[in-house]
Amino acid sequence: MAPLIVTNLSEKSLVDYRERQHRGSPGQSWATTERLLTTGDIKPTSAEWRRRMPEMVYVDSVSIEAIGYDVDSQELHVRFVSGETYMYSGVPSNVFDAFVSAPSKGSYFNREIKPAYQFTKL
Repeated sequence: MAPLIVTNLSEKSLVDYRERQHRGSPGQSWATTERLLTTGDIKPTSAEWRRRMPEMVYVDSVSIEAIGYDVDSQELHVRFVSGETYMYSGVPSNVFDAFVSAPSKGSYFNREIKPAYQFTKL
């Protein structure tokens, strides 16, 4: 399996990754870790970094903050206003399109997605 190269990290992801990497590992500075991450010289191996998250689009909803979709894997990512993100597997693109255009994202999600697809909390 080819090594994973981290690119396009958000500031929060970078901070979260640095915190996990340096618990009990004082030998490397934060600046060094940031340089290595941004240049792709660090290749994280944890499961959460193996999965590439699709671009998230903010939506107008009381309960849902943002949604993203990966066409190739048919994975729908939903980030709630609570900050929790879930990935729903096997979601066809027409379901995602209907979700995006639904007048009430929360109602559509609870009616069409939540009961119909397996999910994983990220």
